[in-house]
Amino acid sequence: MGKILLMVCVCWFALYTGFCQFYLSPLVPPPEYYVKLSVSAPREVNPGETFPLLTIVDFFVPSDGWNIDIGVVDRAERSLITRIYDTLYGFGQAAYTINLSAPTGRSEWQLRVALLVWEEQRGRWTLHDDADFTIIIRPLPPEDSRPPELTLFTPEVQGLTVRINGVATPGTPGAWITRIHWDWGDGTREDQWFAASHTYRAGGTYTITVTAFQSDGLSTSRSVTVTVGPSQRPPEPKLSHSYAKGGWVMVSVPTEGDYAEIFGTGLYHWNGVTYVSYFGYAHLTPILGYWARLPANKTVTAKGTVPTTDQTLTLTRTGWHMISTPWNYPKAAIQVVRGAETKTWAEAVAAGWVSDTIWGYDGQYASATTLQPWYGYWMRARVEGLSLKFLYASRIQAMCATCAALEPVSVPVDELPPAPPEPKALLEGLKFANVPNPVTDVHTTKFVVLG
Repeated sequence: MGKILLMVCVCWFALYTGFCQFYLSPLVPPPEYYVKLSVSAPREVNPGETFPLLTIVDFFVPSDGWNIDIGVVDRAERSLITRIYDTLYGFGQAAYTINLSAPTGRSEWQLRVALLVWEEQRGRWTLHDDADFTIIIRPLPPEDSRPPELTLFTPEVQGLTVRINGVATPGTPGAWITRIHWDWGDGTREDQWFAASHTYRAGGTYTITVTAFQSDGLSTSRSVTVTVGPSQRPPEPKLSHSYAKGGWVMVSVPTEGDYAEIFGTGLYHWNGVTYVSYFGYAHLTPILGYWARLPANKTVTAKGTVPTTDQTLTLTRTGWHMISTPWNYPKAAIQVVRGAETKTWAEAVAAGWVSDTIWGYDGQYASATTLQPWYGYWMRARVEGLSLKFLYASRIQAMCATCAALEPVSVPVDELPPAPPEPKALLEGLKFANVPNPVTDVHTTKFVVLG
């Protein structure tokens, strides 16, 4: 169909879904293009407080792009508050932070984030997705109320670990301290009472912000700067890479702004049901993995730029996901986010959010403890609503020779990720294909005795 412009507007139109032709593996039918919206906002705010509204759009669109317009609506007043325009290409996710100011004189704020599509051929807007939510506005404190008093003592630093003690006392008579919030300056935010400690994954200088919250809604913040561990800057990935082995390789690209054409062949990404193919100017994302069938000693040169900010990958479903990272990155440093809760990888495994093993591929599946740029990996989500966060400050400073080595693991075949886009003989004297089941997150294993 003709070019489709993606628009978001505060309007109510009949729903419409567009279908476009896309090049795929000959084994599968063409997929549907889509955009999906998710929103994260604080549950309670103070009157007049400015707060961030995080909006994430997961998308699979034509390679020539869709233009999007994200609109935030006051549902009670039926008025448009703000909107953002952008253009999406190919497959991936985009995050937008919208700063809003809470109204006064209201006990709650009913909001809607709307996402519509402008269809150039039909000449109309179409609502693709929206999200409704309500933010509680705390009552104004009494006139004689005062914010809490907060004092921070001198930080204690030992290697990469910092410990800070302090005192927080209520400022309003009859009020009490409800919580102490810590922003450690490396992307980690949590509530801890005094004394609190935190271990950084990389040396450097960080600004720590501590906020004491009071029962009447008032708060006080203090900041302190610390330097921990060595401040050596990790090396950035090279913009050219050679794949020694031929055949099926799980690949990625460590840069933003590159396309499938740099590999000189088609790429394939798992969408939860089947493989979607990428050719030519299909946009690639540095935190996604892809299959590619390459000749031995294939050299690929990127043209984009390596990200220097934290990277977040939203997982829209349970099951297997093809992931990557633009830097050398330890599995243990991956943060797993679900709603307002953030866990380390080990904590997410213990909570049943994810499977522990991250799988690489070197002719057969094997466990990876360190993720490398230019390579793709498999991970398995056990629950819905997860995001993976890769912190720029946690990238590895010096890559050792054996850090990225894949370790063979003995597991049942049905615990392995999906096979490459076509069957491959992996066991001596036995041909098997790990075939994805298109209905459930279960894989059917077929065995054929050779000879």
